[in-house]
Amino acid sequence: MASVETVIDLSDVLDVEDIGYLIGKKGNNLKDIARRTKVILQVIKQNGRYTTKVRLTGVRSAVASARLELEELAVEILRRSFCHSVMIPRGLVAPVIGENGSKMHGICKTTGVKISLRGSGDGRFTYLCIRGTFRTIVYAVIMIKECVDNIGGYTSASKHPTWKFHE
Repeated sequence: MASVETVIDLSDVLDVEDIGYLIGKKGNNLKDIARRTKVILQVIKQNGRYTTKVRLTGVRSAVASARLELEELAVEILRRSFCHSVMIPRGLVAPVIGENGSKMHGICKTTGVKISLRGSGDGRFTYLCIRGTFRTIVYAVIMIKECVDNIGGYTSASKHPTWKFHE
């Protein structure tokens, strides 16, 4: 049987920022699909950066199966990749992050969201981009608001055993 090479573009479903979710920890998502379908999967890089394009190489039926699995994975990622931005005054960013990122890590670990920091054009505010499901984003925003309201103190999830936000 002849080998077929196909490039699929997932940019309709995923942003480049979500490519890490597609690849998975240590490449496990792609490795699992490759193992099940016997197809070689490669995320295409352009100018040294990953894109949302994936090259599939293998037998025609296996490539079709791998393509279907990749598209299902992309839709699953899309369902949990809502993004919400919160503006925080520059002077309050450090107390929200905590020492060595402890508060931010606690919020991420408790709620299951991913938080990234982005500066603003005028330098007076910092944007927190919170990614997760709708429910986990709401809980993370509540916890960030508590951090801002209680500057100098932090209510950790360990003190509240009933706080479990993972779905």
